Amino acid sequence: MAEHKGGSHNIEGLTHQANIGDRSFTGSAWAGTKGESRQLEGFELKIVPAIPGVSLEYMCHAADVGDMAWQSEGKFQGSRGAGRRIEGFAVRLTGPNASHWEVGYQAHLADRGDIPIVWNGAYCGTRGESRRMESIRVFIQPVPQVSGLVHLANRGDVAFSNSSFAGTKGEKRAVEAFALNITPAVPDLGIEYMAHQAMVGDRPWVSNGTLQGTRGESRQLEGFAVRLTGSAASRYVVSYTGHVQDKGDVATCTNGAYCGTRGEGKRLEGIHVWINRA
Repeated sequence: MAEHKGGSHNIEGLTHQANIGDRSFTGSAWAGTKGESRQLEGFELKIVPAIPGVSLEYMCHAADVGDMAWQSEGKFQGSRGAGRRIEGFAVRLTGPNASHWEVGYQAHLADRGDIPIVWNGAYCGTRGESRRMESIRVFIQPVPQVSGLVHLANRGDVAFSNSSFAGTKGEKRAVEAFALNITPAVPDLGIEYMAHQAMVGDRPWVSNGTLQGTRGESRQLEGFAVRLTGSAASRYVVSYTGHVQDKGDVATCTNGAYCGTRGEGKRLEGIHVWINRA
């Protein structure tokens, strides 16, 4: 399992552990103990530095209590002085900018060790097994962006990054080909895309930086579609729109739906592709 390294934003806070009490942690590190048979009884989380429009919420499953209510960022979750073990937990993001970020987390459990990372509100741990949680690790990262290039009539290849618009508006210049990548790369996540080309029709799907379309044939694209692949794809939504001759910016499409025209002879002049958290 790949170890996540903290980026420009980290999760910090404290854990409350049997016979230790409160202990602070920083830098999205493991918080708690391993190999000491010591149960985690409470915790508190916050994003550092704060992200405008994004906050944390977290819940836990505690022995003899069951699922405890979600708490907001900076508030204590669990118990102190009750000797009550936590058996699992979940973390989610809230706020108007939450879809641009994702939170991952995992636990170290008695007799099981480190269990796999889960994401964005999914439950992590056990219920009904009387199995103590001994340590947790929580991290936050931005949703990946789309980069690549478009090949424009009478101009050639033009690179783009940061999910920006690629192409032209008002120049009557066709997109003849494009290529897409996910940046930074995410394990088990890929991107595929197809296009409808003048005098060719629908072209086969290609993936991960492969050129879609042609160079040097003066053959315009008229529409396209994009989809995500891999086991991590369910965490995201890919959205896209095109700027089309005589129509301007057309309606946004998602997850493999076709965007543009067929059979109208209208050139695609630009594309805009971006990824949000599901």
